[in-house]
Amino acid sequence: MRKRDSLVPQEKFKFWDSLLEKSDKKTNLFKNINVVSKRNGIHAGIGKAGIRLGYVGTDDKTWVELNINIGGRIEETEKIYQELLNVSVDINKKYPELKIIWKPVEKNTPNSRLVLSYSDKGGIGYTDKWNDIQDDLVERMSKLPPTLSVAL
Repeated sequence: MRKRDSLVPQEKFKFWDSLLEKSDKKTNLFKNINVVSKRNGIHAGIGKAGIRLGYVGTDDKTWVELNINIGGRIEETEKIYQELLNVSVDINKKYPELKIIWKPVEKNTPNSRLVLSYSDKGGIGYTDKWNDIQDDLVERMSKLPPTLSVAL
């Protein structure tokens, strides 16, 4: 793999624009997202307060995530996370290709990213691999909501 590029925000927007075009062909989750305001990722609500799905990336790595943050109510955030954790073994067995990382809730954090699936294709800085990276992220995102719906 060649050395990654260091991208300016406008170049990153191109990555997200292109990703959204691909994503919209597989899911409706991100149809109304304004990419202009999203430098390091794109998030969309799933219809349940405090729970969002996201495509996220840096120059070095990219991932999809389920973000749980119930507006300062850490107990409720922990409860939802625990419900997911209770079925995590089954989810990991059914979808081993997602290689889901289960992060514990951190107290008093404004943003609790708890369920992550990292792409092994690279980060946004690898411009020659954008197509592969985007395809991988869209595939992961298409599997993540049904995977987690058991507990949500």
